[in-house]
Amino acid sequence: MNIINPHRHIPQQGESSGGTGSSGGTGGSIFQSTIYDFNSEALNSGSNGWSPSAAYVNDGWVNGTGAVNGAQWTYAVNTLGLNCDSGNTGSSGTGPTGGMTSATNGTPSTSSSQRYLYKETSSSRNFSEHLVRTPGYNFSTLMSSTTNDLRMVFWYHAHGTTTWSDDLYTIYTDTATTSTSTTATQLQTLGPSGNLMTNSSDAYIIQYVDLNSYRTINSTHYFYIMLGQQTAGTSFRHDIAIDTVYFEEY
Repeated sequence: MNIINPHRHIPQQGESSGGTGSSGGTGGSIFQSTIYDFNSEALNSGSNGWSPSAAYVNDGWVNGTGAVNGAQWTYAVNTLGLNCDSGNTGSSGTGPTGGMTSATNGTPSTSSSQRYLYKETSSSRNFSEHLVRTPGYNFSTLMSSTTNDLRMVFWYHAHGTTTWSDDLYTIYTDTATTSTSTTATQLQTLGPSGNLMTNSSDAYIIQYVDLNSYRTINSTHYFYIMLGQQTAGTSFRHDIAIDTVYFEEY
C-alpha cells in the first residue's frame, strides 16, 4: 500500500508531521499522506465492487453506499462503488491495460501486481455514479507550515470507443463521514472533451486538486471521488480508472 519517497519522511494517517497548524509550524517534516496505489488490494470486477482490505479500512477508506448519507449520492441516480482490477477491465475497447507502472510513471503495466480502482460500466452500470471516500485529514495539525501550498493528487485513465456525454469525475469534501452531492462541497470536476485517452495503453494523467482553503481549518475533512454516469453511447465502454491517490504539502 505504501510507496515511500526516500527523500523525505512520509507520516502515516493519524501521525503528526511536526506542524502546529495555523501558527505556521515548527519546521518539521513536510506533510505527505500515505500514497495509496491499491496494489495490495483484492481484485473484484463484479457487481459487489471493491472491498477494502483491513489496512485500507483502518486508514478510513469507504467504498460505495457506505459513504452516502442515505441511499443515493445524487437524488434519483443509483450509487455504486468502484471495482479493483489489474490488466484490462474485461470489456473490449475501454479501460486501461493495467495499473500504473509506478507512483510517478503513469504508463499502464500489464503485471497482475499493479492494480487500480475503476468504474465498471457493463450491465447498464454506466447509468450509475461510482463513489469512493478517502481517509480524513486535519491539515491544520498535519502540515509543517500552513503557509505552504496543499493539494490532493491522483491519476486517472478514461478510454472508451464510444460517445461520452457527462463529466468523468467530480471531487467533493465534507467533514462528515457520509455525505451527498448536495451537502458536500464540490472541489473539482473534469469533462470528457479533450480529456479522453485514444488507447487503453495510453498513460494515466495526473490531477491536482487545490486544498489551500483547508490549510488552517481545525477539522477533519474527508474526500469523495465520484466517477460520473455516462448516458450516451455504448454502455460498457465507459470504464474510468483511478490510481495513486495521496495528499501533500509543497
